[in-house]
Amino acid sequence: MKQRFGSSVHESKYLGMLENRQRRPGESIISLCDDIRQLTKKAYRQLNTQSQDIVALNQLYKIISPEMKCRCIDNNCSSIHEAAAVIDKYESILGYDQQRSSRVRAVDTNGIDRKLSGLIKGLDFRLERLESVSLARSTQQSPKTKSESRKCFKCRSEEHLFRDCPQRERQSFGEVSRNVPAHLSQGNGSRSTQ
Repeated sequence: MKQRFGSSVHESKYLGMLENRQRRPGESIISLCDDIRQLTKKAYRQLNTQSQDIVALNQLYKIISPEMKCRCIDNNCSSIHEAAAVIDKYESILGYDQQRSSRVRAVDTNGIDRKLSGLIKGLDFRLERLESVSLARSTQQSPKTKSESRKCFKCRSEEHLFRDCPQRERQSFGEVSRNVPAHLSQGNGSRSTQ
């Protein structure tokens, strides 16, 4: 039996489990401490009971919050069971059930339902008012149709745009002087001859 269950391989396995042990969601502090105590007994079989309690307590201190650790030290906890009692007492007083998600508190919802229904009615009223204002604005301003917004700037035809207008004279940079109005070209010519 000693060869099968008492080898150093098993002790190192339990030591690894002890080092990696964390508090699970919904787990009470009492069950966590019991598990740590059992793993400590298996990982440190060669130690006496008092030394195992110290090792287990130090392992618990690694897992819990610094605030709870200080409370255990203030209460002079010498074993993991004393620390578990202190932590359980403070967690129940302070409502420190952040990791115990299994507990559900009953809540009176009658007042909340009345407040919510009042808020919903107010929101409905505001939405109806916004819709009526939006409808009034849309009837005052007739929306532009697609054809109205796309007309040629030169001839105002809806069939083409300015770039394709047949009335627009196409010109290249060399032809600019030929298409200049007469009164402008005469003015330039008269200045150049003077």
